[in-house]
Amino acid sequence: MARTNRPEGWIHDWQPDGEPNGPKPSSSSGGKNFDADSFAPGDDDLLPPEDKEERSNRFFRHVATIPGRLLITLALLSAGIAGLLGIIGASTYGSWGWWIPIIAGGLGIAITLFFAVRRKQLQDAIARSGPRTIIGEQRTVVTYDGEDGQTSQQQQLHDMAQREGEKVRRAREEFEVRSARYLPRVEALQRAMRQMVDPSYDAAWLEIDIRPTLISFLATVAVVPLCGFLIVMTAFALLLTAM
Repeated sequence: MARTNRPEGWIHDWQPDGEPNGPKPSSSSGGKNFDADSFAPGDDDLLPPEDKEERSNRFFRHVATIPGRLLITLALLSAGIAGLLGIIGASTYGSWGWWIPIIAGGLGIAITLFFAVRRKQLQDAIARSGPRTIIGEQRTVVTYDGEDGQTSQQQQLHDMAQREGEKVRRAREEFEVRSARYLPRVEALQRAMRQMVDPSYDAAWLEIDIRPTLISFLATVAVVPLCGFLIVMTAFALLLTAM
């Protein structure tokens, strides 16, 4: 057999299908090379589950607190500007009508600060709420003799439903008792919610009377348009008086 002269290193490039440079790229890959970075996980995939949960809780906390901060800021600004314009008018012209924006601005600032304090207390109570830490808890295991696993599971579900029904009954009884002098429905609803809370959960925010917070919130909402109206009227009066 005659020896065929081939260039050095040809054996490394030879393929059984006769293609010297290896098989062509398949049509599924489209002739593109995919590196490992194409399948690298994102930043969210690298986070452990507890970090993802903390990020979600922080996001919802910001969503819940930003409107309250914006309301307090707007109320303080509108009440402060109205009071300042009233002080300018009273010190310059001395008429009793300039005391209206001064008094309204002072009341608006006081109401807004009261709401800010109550809101902070409620936020702190919500932050303290959570599962109770019980040390040395004694557990009682109840067994059912002569019953299979399915019957035992049905009995456990029956006991759980009975306990939940007892909670609902106590909550309904609390809601029907409305002895508070103002906002009795709100006070009764808060007492009923205390009965619905599981004993293993510490709902510290339910121990705070929410009625003053609710009233101060509504008053703070009313401060913004009322003081805004006084700002426009007082500024217009200052311009007319200065002419």
